[in-house]
Amino acid sequence: MFNLYLNKDKGSSFLYKQIYNHIKQLILEQKLSFGDQLPSKRQLASELNVSVNSVTNAYNQLFAEGYTYSIEKKGYFVENITMLDKNTKKSTLPVHLKEDLTPKDGWLSLSHIKSNGFKFPFQQWMKAQQKAIREHYIELSDIPHSQGPYSVREKVANLIALTRGVKCEPEQIVFGSSTQTLVSQLSIMLWNLLLQKLLSKIPVTLEYTSCLII
Repeated sequence: MFNLYLNKDKGSSFLYKQIYNHIKQLILEQKLSFGDQLPSKRQLASELNVSVNSVTNAYNQLFAEGYTYSIEKKGYFVENITMLDKNTKKSTLPVHLKEDLTPKDGWLSLSHIKSNGFKFPFQQWMKAQQKAIREHYIELSDIPHSQGPYSVREKVANLIALTRGVKCEPEQIVFGSSTQTLVSQLSIMLWNLLLQKLLSKIPVTLEYTSCLII
């Protein structure tokens, strides 16, 4: 169906990748059209004198990226690819909307949010990250609680009880990455509480809704 030269010298790219790149290029150049059937895996492997696994990996990659589709017991076929017009002009933005990419070397930032990269303890930070992943990989793989990890909230509750004398339950503590996130979370919590009270026809009270936002 098509001629394909494979470089089998030591140090060359994987055979399946060469097969994949060649077929992909034929599709992009429209030398293979929509609906054209690719050779069977065994047939192509025999023609190229390679293992069936190499052809299988190439076909799977083409299928995963949407260049081909498969029909059970029939084989692989070229997908209908939408070709981009290379002559399409880039959209032009008004000058006032374009970002200023001027280098900021030597500039002094007076922002209270920006941190000094030279003074930030990145090594200690990475060690803490590695320790957290090593000791809490199960919790990190789960869907996180909207208020933050319970064990952390529990420790914070104990800490503020010892240092400030504030009695607080873990359920009353909320963690967030920014002020906007925390305000959004708090709004949802209060709305859910209000809705729950209204549906149960219980007088609304904020007696136990006080929380520590971190």
